[in-house]
Amino acid sequence: MAQKWTLAELTELDIRMQKRINSDVEFLCDLPDSPPTKSEALYAWLKQDQKKDPEASRLAALAIHSITLLTLSLCIFSFLAGLSATATLLRSHESPLMNVSSYLGVLIGFQLVMIVLLGVSSLFFRKQLSNAQRVLLPRLIKEIPSPLSIRAWGCRIFKTFQASGIAFNLGVLLMTFGKGLTHDLAFGWATTLNVSVDRIYHIAQCLALPWGQHFVPSLEQMSQSRIFSSEVMIYQREATAAWWPFLLMCALVYGLLPRVGLALWGQFQYARILRNPKLDSPDSERLYVALTRKPLSFSSDQKTGAPKNTSLKEVSSFSPQAPLQLELPQEVASLLSKEAFSTLIQAHTDIKLDPLATGLLKVMELWQPPLEETLRELRKLRSQRGENADILILGLGLPSSDPQNPFLPPDPADLKIWQKRLGELNDPHLGLIPWRVS
Repeated sequence: MAQKWTLAELTELDIRMQKRINSDVEFLCDLPDSPPTKSEALYAWLKQDQKKDPEASRLAALAIHSITLLTLSLCIFSFLAGLSATATLLRSHESPLMNVSSYLGVLIGFQLVMIVLLGVSSLFFRKQLSNAQRVLLPRLIKEIPSPLSIRAWGCRIFKTFQASGIAFNLGVLLMTFGKGLTHDLAFGWATTLNVSVDRIYHIAQCLALPWGQHFVPSLEQMSQSRIFSSEVMIYQREATAAWWPFLLMCALVYGLLPRVGLALWGQFQYARILRNPKLDSPDSERLYVALTRKPLSFSSDQKTGAPKNTSLKEVSSFSPQAPLQLELPQEVASLLSKEAFSTLIQAHTDIKLDPLATGLLKVMELWQPPLEETLRELRKLRSQRGENADILILGLGLPSSDPQNPFLPPDPADLKIWQKRLGELNDPHLGLIPWRVS
């Protein structure tokens, strides 16, 4: 069963990983006997790291508290805005009748246009977050380059917008219903276009299809409630009052229900993301490798092997999951044959070699500085081998005079430089093991 997260836990994971990108930390933690999934391993590390650093938990809780307060504030503001906008539209000074078109266009039509634009933008542009959503993101999430919680935050903010829309439409419905009960509301319709009453009646019937075409003013009532600004007319009360139930149903069906539907869809997506979060950043993959694979070093010198404490932005060594293919440069092969190299490696490490393997053990001399050309070559190797293939660099020091072991271990300063330089590749399946055969 997949590990279910909360938004606070995903946010906290982002904060903890970011704090450790430029600091030394021991990644090891107690994991289940069976090989854990990445989600389970990172969750176990998160829970154990909470005991060492409670500050990240406090920051994540603060971010959740801020979005909760923001949602509540927007809902209150939107509810009051719905009340105010409806009260303004239902108060007419220029005509004895309130225009149905103004009510539908301002209170309902504008919302529907915004929903359509939202759907079109998400379909064609496929942005992870809209500009409005990015504005509402907590600052600590904005400061993280590739936060794992960004999709969950996008859904959470989307739900905030829909809750605000629900509150606005509740204000519209409450004010419309209240005014209809306590005031003698009179509605009519007007247009400068050459549109017949039959056409308006047909449009109203189409709008009323979702609720069975009930509460639609009759053809005669529509004719009697048409507004002519150039004429003084006496309107029938039954005709002008017949629009009120129709407008109330329009506000319910075309205003409130779409927002409720979008809120439910947002909640579904939100729960789906938290149930199976996409933990696909290079830093999270590197952390997972460090948690689930033991550090690799030469058995002849365990104390000075690959360090366990390493930054997330530095490359460390790890035990490969499958055999590796040995790649030996010509200048190195002239001092120690490929067969001798293979014998030493398999005698002193857990690495298994296979000339047909996808993974690679690449021998390089660390006393030479890592150039941009070296990084380009490693990027090319990654594209050739696949994103999940292990690539281990076996780092050599200066040549020695010992014919049995013609290479010294790499200088610690050179090793540090290479670790940091290779970390720029952001490749979680790239490792570096120093030569330490004596």
